[in-house]
Amino acid sequence: MPHELIRRDTWDQYPSRAYAAWFSQLEGMRSPIVVGTRSAAGVDNAAVFNSFTHVGARPPHLGFVMRPLTVERHTYSNLRDTGFFTVNHLPAHHLEAAHRTSGKFAAGTSEFENCGLTPSPSQEGAPYVAEAAVGMLLEYVEEHHIAANDTVFVVGAVRELRLPREAAFGVETVDWAALGATVVSGLYDYYRVKHERRLGYVKV
Repeated sequence: MPHELIRRDTWDQYPSRAYAAWFSQLEGMRSPIVVGTRSAAGVDNAAVFNSFTHVGARPPHLGFVMRPLTVERHTYSNLRDTGFFTVNHLPAHHLEAAHRTSGKFAAGTSEFENCGLTPSPSQEGAPYVAEAAVGMLLEYVEEHHIAANDTVFVVGAVRELRLPREAAFGVETVDWAALGATVVSGLYDYYRVKHERRLGYVKV
């Protein structure tokens, strides 16, 4: 397969929107996650993110990247105010509703109501997405400012799981293909998940 070498002096000339869409695809596929929060005033918020990563398993922690806080970020302010948020994996047939939550809705507006999703309150108030195949309740733990581009990496501890019994091969593996899961490349391109194979632990 032939390759083309592209250097910074070339990509710096790309239009900003096209540049962001193009560069955000190069690290590969990611899970689109709908984060559920509730404001101090009791307004439910939903927003899709594609930057979640596994931080640790014992105890379980997840983290995700927030864009610069130079404008109001409702997800961030809500989870800081209340200390809790939910992580929701939506099946493919709810993909358009999940993607719609990326819109810039006004403060005090519920994305659940405007995007056709159903809130299902957790014990801590932060709403699950009722349509989600898998949901997790996380408690805010810490954040790290990334000076290179002024973003914030938020870390949460998993406090609760909502997982259908039929979703698992066993205690170690979730059958994401059976759940109708999707992955996202960049900001706008979604793909269905297919289970290819399972490989065993490598002992050297």
